[in-house]
Amino acid sequence: FDETYVVAELAAADTARIIRSATDGRVLTVNSDDVVAEVTAQACLQAGLSAVFSDLLDFDGDEIYFCDVGALAGRTYQDALTAFERSSVIGRLAKGGDVELNPSPDTQLGAGDQLILVAEDDSAIALSEPGAYEPPLGGAGVRGDRPPMNVVLIGWSSFGHKVLKELDEFLPPGSGVRVVIDGDLADASEVEGVALRNATCEVLVGDGGPDDFTRLDDGRPKRIIVLGYRDCLSIDDADARTLVTLLALRSLWPANADHGVRIVAELLDQQNLVLAAPVGVDDLIVSNALASLLMAQLSEHPALQAVFDDLFDAEGAVIEMRAASELVPAQPMPFGAVVAAGGAAGVSVFGYRVAATGQVRLNPPKSDVVTLGADDHVAVVAIA
Repeated sequence: FDETYVVAELAAADTARIIRSATDGRVLTVNSDDVVAEVTAQACLQAGLSAVFSDLLDFDGDEIYFCDVGALAGRTYQDALTAFERSSVIGRLAKGGDVELNPSPDTQLGAGDQLILVAEDDSAIALSEPGAYEPPLGGAGVRGDRPPMNVVLIGWSSFGHKVLKELDEFLPPGSGVRVVIDGDLADASEVEGVALRNATCEVLVGDGGPDDFTRLDDGRPKRIIVLGYRDCLSIDDADARTLVTLLALRSLWPANADHGVRIVAELLDQQNLVLAAPVGVDDLIVSNALASLLMAQLSEHPALQAVFDDLFDAEGAVIEMRAASELVPAQPMPFGAVVAAGGAAGVSVFGYRVAATGQVRLNPPKSDVVTLGADDHVAVVAIA
């Protein structure tokens, strides 16, 4: 039983820490609400991010693996970023057991270290030629200051506290959040008690119908999150309420219209996903599906616990969609050059999103020639 692990879903972070310590790490714990809150908050602010998380967690596309540094011992992390044709390096597992996602580009790799990679399969991980790609000239090179954002959150539950906290972590200072609740299903005092650092929070109490949403039109919302009333309704009733809300929102602000209202919604049951698909929501975050996928990944690869801990910790590394123009000019180049430019800028690039189609592609071959325009984005691991 030396290699036996148990994966458990726990609601309380303190309990999870105690159990991990008491079992010497043999019990791998998942707090699904924390994971879902972070994905929901980030998906609202960054198009394509939920697709990235889904691809990394499911077993159909690319996943996260570990491999020995081998011949890269003595080379730098920057060298490693472009040293695998069909795998994308995102971090290092040091010989002592510490996980470092997106370490400094000049970090020297030592014998006994392992690389953390995104790959289609472990059989696809093969060393090619380190340093074969150079960063192109002409990228902006700096990340501009983001202006304040306004986000609307419709619906409420105890889960809403975590979503607001996660949103606040990623919103620029001076931002605002308007929370719209049905006064028969939630109390405004529950929302008003949430302390935010970067944003102000305003509560609008109504009946949860279309009239409530027309009151938002004065500010022409750009980003809307819809949460289920999971505390006071059954799962099916909460999802039904969410679907009705989505229909009302899209009747006011149709998908692909000029005003570009981005809507992200939480569903509690994956079986209701097929009902929501025709509504035209930008991202649907299915709570039970995300938790199940994360637990399945840990059951297959227990070493991923530290990686996911870091990714879903507000103080650790984060997955972001960065404007491609920050790194590279809008001209044809091998994807390996984009990765090299990311390393020079201090981020680990592992994919991209084409704005015109919404297509997200993770871990393309380094030799693939891409042209990333001003509206396109790259998927990166960065330090928060």
